[in-house]
Amino acid sequence: MQAGINSRSLPQNPQPSEKQKEDPKTHWNESCVMPKKNSVCPVMWDHCADLYEVGFKNGRQIADFLGVSPQTVMREMRKRGVTKGLRAYESVRKFEAELDRQKLEREKEENAEWFRNWDRFEALTKAIGVLVEALEEAVAVNDFSYAREMTGVLADRMGVKLKR
Repeated sequence: MQAGINSRSLPQNPQPSEKQKEDPKTHWNESCVMPKKNSVCPVMWDHCADLYEVGFKNGRQIADFLGVSPQTVMREMRKRGVTKGLRAYESVRKFEAELDRQKLEREKEENAEWFRNWDRFEALTKAIGVLVEALEEAVAVNDFSYAREMTGVLADRMGVKLKR
């Protein structure tokens, strides 16, 4: 220790000033102790190690963010046993899950359209069945007025105008 300063005169729980709180490179956090002049708190190193391991940031980007040299970043990553991109499969898995979700949504939309078309198909099939029955009855009695009537009724239901 320096002469004239004893350990009792140092604050036990230092609080950051307002300027230090606003500066993003100061890295104040409840879990961090007061940092040395050129050091980064362990919580920030943990966060940067995660980003490095997942593959979101490289050493140069982390160095720029923390305000240290790239050599310091690499030394700290080696000390922590972090390998670049080791957990990259996590981000790939999230990306694949998002693509699968989008694919399922597209399939649901296509299936919904198919079912809407199927309902129309069934309605038209029933209408055609009714027309065929009316024509068969008309042929049996040799009177096509009933078939003409049924054709008009079905055309009205379907919103089709018949020319007479």
